[in-house]
Amino acid sequence: MRQDHAIDRAVQSFGETGRQLLIYGVTGTQKAALVAACYSVQPRPMVIITAGREGLGELAADLAALL
Repeated sequence: MRQDHAIDRAVQSFGETGRQLLIYGVTGTQKAALVAACYSVQPRPMVIITAGREGLGELAADLAALL
């Protein structure tokens, strides 16, 4: 996943102190993989906003598996 330039740039930006990121257009398990990659660079509290409750359980399960 980090081979994708946009993903790598997002993960690097997350590691910078004081940065806020708005990432959109990522679907399915890619969301959890991106969040886990960012968290692995700099573990800290995050706020994750989703479009609705429908995919929330799946996102939580994917994050639990990846983290």
